[in-house]
Amino acid sequence: SGRGLHFFQKISSSEFSGRLRFHQTKKALLFHVFREMMRKNTTLYCRSMIVGLLVSLLMFRKTIVELHQDKFTGRALLNKVLIQLVRNIAIRRLKVVVISGALKKIFEDQGVKLDITVIHDGFDAPKTVTSRATKSRITYTGMVAFDRGFGEICELAKSFPNSRFLVLGADRQNVETFRKYACEHAPNVRIYLKQGRQRVHKFQLSSSVLLALWGDNVPTMKYCSPLKIFEYMATGNPILVHDYEVLNEVLPDT
Repeated sequence: SGRGLHFFQKISSSEFSGRLRFHQTKKALLFHVFREMMRKNTTLYCRSMIVGLLVSLLMFRKTIVELHQDKFTGRALLNKVLIQLVRNIAIRRLKVVVISGALKKIFEDQGVKLDITVIHDGFDAPKTVTSRATKSRITYTGMVAFDRGFGEICELAKSFPNSRFLVLGADRQNVETFRKYACEHAPNVRIYLKQGRQRVHKFQLSSSVLLALWGDNVPTMKYCSPLKIFEYMATGNPILVHDYEVLNEVLPDT
C-alpha cells in the first residue's frame, strides 16, 4: 500500500456503499485516490494525518484518519506544526478514529479541535477451532521478550510449580535463549515457536488462565488497544493483566 494510505471507500451521504478497494502499489493507489477524489460523496479513510489534512483542506473532501500513536508523525518538528494547526483550525471535513479513550484524552489535552471517535480493536475467532480448557495450563501467546513480561511469567511460574506454563511466539533466533532462562529459573515453563492462527487459538481455548503481563517497558502501554486482549476475550477464559486504565476500558472487571 502507499505510505500512510491503506484503503478507501466511496460512500453515499448516509452510509458506506460500494466495494472496498485495496491497492498493492503506490502508483495504483495514487491513481485511484485521485480519480475517486474527483467524484462527489467520496470519503478518504487513511492512517496519515498529513494526507488527511491535505485532502480535507485542499480537495474539500471528507476524510477519516485512524491513529494508533500519540503523535501525528514521527518527525518532532512537523508534529508540533500539525498540532498547532489543528489547535487553531476546526476542520469540519476531518474526523479522527483512535483505538482507546486514553489516546483520545492525550490529543484532547493538547487542545486539538478534532472530532475524535474511539473504536477499540477486535478479533474474529476461527469458527472451526474447538477445544476444552485444561486444568492448570496457564498460557501466554505473542511476542516473547523480557520487555513483554517474560521474566515476570517465569517468576509467576515459580509460585505455581504444579501448573504448566506455555509461552507461544518465540523467534527461531532467540528461542534457545528463552528456553535456557526458563530451565534455570522456572522448569515448568515451556517455550514454543510462533504458531499459525488456528493453532494459537486452540492453545488459548485449552488454557485455564491467559497471561498479558505487559508493563511500563512497552512504550505504548498507556494508550494502546492490544489485539491480544481481544483474542483472549474470544475464548471466554480468565485473563491476568496489570491494572492499566487503558485495559480497564475493555476489561472493566479487572
